[in-house]
Amino acid sequence: MQLMNRINERADREAQLGIEPKFCDALRDLLGDLSRRGIFTVRVGYSTEQAPPTPGGEGRGDELTVLPATSATRTPSGSPV
Repeated sequence: MQLMNRINERADREAQLGIEPKFCDALRDLLGDLSRRGIFTVRVGYSTEQAPPTPGGEGRGDELTVLPATSATRTPSGSPV
């Protein structure tokens, strides 16, 4: 399952700004009418083909990457979280 909120976010933004309703129209076509508003959209299914390898993934194991405590507990400005 993959979250696809961008469609809903863009439709809301078009309505807010009063701009051309490209995503509002697409959402209406998907749902059948605009009286039915989705909160979020998901894609459900499974791959029918093997995914290509991750770029630069050769030689990397499945070990967990752990950040040092100093970078994990501080914001980009350096202040504590």
